[in-house]
Amino acid sequence: MPQKSFYKRGARHCERPKGAKQSPWSEEIASSSRFARLLAMTCCFLFLAIIISGCGSSFHFSKSKVLKAGAFGDTGSIAGSHAFRVGEKLTYEVRWMGVPVGLAYFNVKEIANVNGSDCYHIIVTVKSNAFLSKIYRVEDEFHTYIDKEKLYSQRFIKKQAEGRYRSHEIVNYDHGQRKAVYKSLRNDSVKEFDIKEGTQDDLSAIYYFRIQDIDLSKKIIMDVNADEKNWALEIRILGRGFMNISRIGKVEAIEVEPIATRVDGKKMQKGRLWLWFSADEARLPLAAKARAPIAGTVTAILVGIE
Repeated sequence: MPQKSFYKRGARHCERPKGAKQSPWSEEIASSSRFARLLAMTCCFLFLAIIISGCGSSFHFSKSKVLKAGAFGDTGSIAGSHAFRVGEKLTYEVRWMGVPVGLAYFNVKEIANVNGSDCYHIIVTVKSNAFLSKIYRVEDEFHTYIDKEKLYSQRFIKKQAEGRYRSHEIVNYDHGQRKAVYKSLRNDSVKEFDIKEGTQDDLSAIYYFRIQDIDLSKKIIMDVNADEKNWALEIRILGRGFMNISRIGKVEAIEVEPIATRVDGKKMQKGRLWLWFSADEARLPLAAKARAPIAGTVTAILVGIE
């Protein structure tokens, strides 16, 4: 049965401290901004250490009991759009202890030329609200440039202002030479890394997942370069069901869990991240939930679509 489109339903510069570690999707999921990087989410997603109790949550997911090929339609799959909708704007509310503490904005802004290729320019901004800013102000901005034809990342830009932490860096990807060149725009340091052809950054990975045809019985594997390291990102599809979201309503959705493994085989065990996407061609990121030791659980919920 054809999927009904969600749209049609209307609904830092301090350098990193010596010895500190970062990773995509999992090691920093105690921060709400990690959802914005990833996602994530995508994801969320979302990469500010804030704790949420789980009360006052604005979404609930009712998962189907069985997930196997053929369980949901003749093929057990969901077709992807294979392209991004320029002009798409998504707004997410981040919560702490059931209280809103910030917003994340995802914008497929334009088609831009990077490294001689037409690319989707996608911008994510994360801002703490007045309540949280009195304690820990966050103003982050992330840019990814996804090759329109090849659908991999050509460039990633990160500008962060989190408390006293500042960073502004750019990574250019040369897939033909299989090289990534990192540059700090605050101290002009430059580093070069080997990558695999087709490598994504941690934001483009979310968008790439959104437009692919997916088999609900299979994992999705992709190569990701993030935080000056290479990762094998495995996206596990946990189930399909319905999600009730305040301001949006009831949406058919899939639940996924991304697992990042370093190229040296080391898995990160410092937290877990779950993402929910609409189960249609749009595959909108609906919500993210990140759980980490000490920091607890953070959620980000879709509240606006343009």
